[in-house]
Amino acid sequence: MGPKPIITDREARLVVRAANTGDYTARQLHDAFSLKCSVRTVQRLLQRVDHLVYTKMDRTLPLDAAHMAARLEWSEKMVLFTQWTNTIYSDEKKFNLDGPDGYKTYWHDLRLPRRDIEVMQWPARSPDFNPIENVWSKMSSIMYANARQYHSKEELKVAVLAAWEQISQDYIDNLIASMPRRCIEGIKLRGKKTHY
Repeated sequence: MGPKPIITDREARLVVRAANTGDYTARQLHDAFSLKCSVRTVQRLLQRVDHLVYTKMDRTLPLDAAHMAARLEWSEKMVLFTQWTNTIYSDEKKFNLDGPDGYKTYWHDLRLPRRDIEVMQWPARSPDFNPIENVWSKMSSIMYANARQYHSKEELKVAVLAAWEQISQDYIDNLIASMPRRCIEGIKLRGKKTHY
């Protein structure tokens, strides 16, 4: 006969029916039905349903018509730019100290004294055009693997530097080489979000 199922057939039907009607996370479905199983069990149940398709939640800010127009204009202007390897990519990145409610430490962009340095203007809400965002994402994945948290600025600083050391020059070179493709995709999508 085997062990009693963690989720009953009735609960499974309710979860699948609810998943069919809207965009819900496994956590939302778990909580909505007060299930006694884990969220991971709900995820596995949904994975077994052929007609349900998992899509990753888009965590970026929405683009309005003005954003898309600016992104398209930037893509068209920069598609033939040849100095990507001579460009300094900068941005600001926030790393959390002691979880989401803890202190925040910022890795600030590089501030250069004004010396005949042309500053590139990036369109608003366009992290997909800036390869430094990919670097920040990879560093965050390394630093926060296995739900790692940091409890002091010194510990966080050591982790940032260690993560940076794990980023290969080949990885960075490939990101820089992707800039023309990012522009082409921005043009093809008429300023909508790219897959980068």
